[in-house]
Amino acid sequence: MLHKAKTIRKVFWLLVVLGALIVAAVNLFSVYEPVAYRSSDYLIQESRSGDLRGMGSGGERLVRNLSKSGRRHFGGVFDGESQRGEEYRFDDKTPVVRIGIYNDNNYGESLVTPSFASTGFVWMRWKEDFQRILDDNRLAPDKGLLNFPNQVESWFSLLDPVGAPRQLDNGDYYQQFMYDQNFYIDNLDLRKYPFSNLGLPVEVELNDPSDIFRFENVRLVPDLNDSGVGSHIGLDGYVMEGWRMAEFRHHYPTSFGLRDHKSQAGAEREDPTDFNYSQIIFDVDYFKSTWTGIWMAFLPLMVTLLIVVLSPSLASNLWEVRIAIPTTVLLTLVFLQQAYRSTLPELSYLTYLDEIYGLGYVVTLCSFLQFMWGSNKLSMAPEDEELQLIDTINQIDLRFQVAAVVFLVVGSIVFWLL
Repeated sequence: MLHKAKTIRKVFWLLVVLGALIVAAVNLFSVYEPVAYRSSDYLIQESRSGDLRGMGSGGERLVRNLSKSGRRHFGGVFDGESQRGEEYRFDDKTPVVRIGIYNDNNYGESLVTPSFASTGFVWMRWKEDFQRILDDNRLAPDKGLLNFPNQVESWFSLLDPVGAPRQLDNGDYYQQFMYDQNFYIDNLDLRKYPFSNLGLPVEVELNDPSDIFRFENVRLVPDLNDSGVGSHIGLDGYVMEGWRMAEFRHHYPTSFGLRDHKSQAGAEREDPTDFNYSQIIFDVDYFKSTWTGIWMAFLPLMVTLLIVVLSPSLASNLWEVRIAIPTTVLLTLVFLQQAYRSTLPELSYLTYLDEIYGLGYVVTLCSFLQFMWGSNKLSMAPEDEELQLIDTINQIDLRFQVAAVVFLVVGSIVFWLL
């Protein structure tokens, strides 16, 4: 009995030491992890455009804010807390260009890049005040006036005008385009993968060759009434939640070389932070199908962990079979995790599925240590003590099974809430 108590204490302290090493290693890596660069490039939603609206799959009207703070981050982290709550409005003298987007098809989405391809129509409608700006600067709306900031692979892009610019009966000017572009998904968050949401944005802005289309000079307003999505908008494995559209003020922390800065030593440089441009973002929202996520990602993992939890039910004298199960399961977990990770980009954080795999590694390691302890005890025990020892091992096996199930369930809930 004394020898058995010593063995139990050794295993207990071994687990404590291993846990302490893992915790210390995680904290050490987090301390020395480099701090992400905070870009001063950001977008702020404009109150003039109102809430984002779209038609859901069931025909109901969706009215939502883009984010709790009314901002969406693109290519960097918002670094202007002093401007929180700042809203830009404009009067009737500011030229306005109304932008509409009809997203007919989204396809070829890739989380590795991350990017997607989209086809559809975009149109612009403006009044005489903006037309005078175009005439004075010898610009035409069908000659490279529109710009897609999140466009990728410019060699594979199409933006063809549908006819020439024309004037409508009410005096407004109108130009329509057909687009076929690849776009970058710049607001991807996979922390809850495989149950994460996916937003596919199309960003529209005006090219500004002569510093005439800045935010205070020209505003883009979304055409919420006529914009929408087509019948080919669905993605495999995702359910479309709706679409959103709003105007943003895109801040560029540069003057693009258009300002003359003071050159004398020690002189303060002119502040270029007023270089802002109006931008329209049309965003189609998807969420991962719950059943798809469970069957494709969690079912193989749950079956594998179920084998680990049930393996202590084998007879204690089958120690060769018992001790081989955790090593086989460990290799299976590694291959399963690597296979699903190959479909995702390199991330600076763990996904929810990664955290569940971490719980599985802990349970598998504990199972291996338990079987190793039991097999050593049986191999060294006298024949007259084997029956009593097997009974003791069976009791420990039952406790391990209960503890493993509780650990997996509680850990999964905690990681989801964090």
